[in-house]
Amino acid sequence: MISRSIVWLSFIGVTLLACVASAQNQPPQFGGVTSVENTGTGFSLLVRWNAATDLEGDGVSYRVYVSTEPGQFKFGGPHLITDQLQATIEGLTTGTTYYVVVRAVDSQGAEETNFEILSGKPDAGPYRTGFSGCQLSRSGAPGEPPLAALLLVAFLVAVSRRTLRTSATRHR
Repeated sequence: MISRSIVWLSFIGVTLLACVASAQNQPPQFGGVTSVENTGTGFSLLVRWNAATDLEGDGVSYRVYVSTEPGQFKFGGPHLITDQLQATIEGLTTGTTYYVVVRAVDSQGAEETNFEILSGKPDAGPYRTGFSGCQLSRSGAPGEPPLAALLLVAFLVAVSRRTLRTSATRHR
């Protein structure tokens, strides 16, 4: 984009008004973060956004800023920088709410200043067993337990019944 500056010139008592055009690098056009999703690991979040557009044709990368307080971002130092349209933020604390801002920056260093904030909370996911920290992946239709979880529960019930019967038989 071209910015215009008005310059007053004075030559031998005659004042002239001149419009001087100068090119300035403009930051990319960008809408900010579009989603923050729990990965189910208990320590990470998946952040997504749409591509930015740089009118000057400069290369674009994305700076991801993370905070545990809304509005308390340190924009001098991003959590991570990437040229992809998503990033996984790792090393987080389970159950803590994290606020995320993503900003686009061009190869000339011009960073846009959107303040679109989304939040997420890392959690271990909906299917977690009570023993050994084993986690089952979800498959099948939404709202339906995965087949692996059903098989595991059936197996555990069968093993516990057998153990109880064996134990009861030995004590008679």
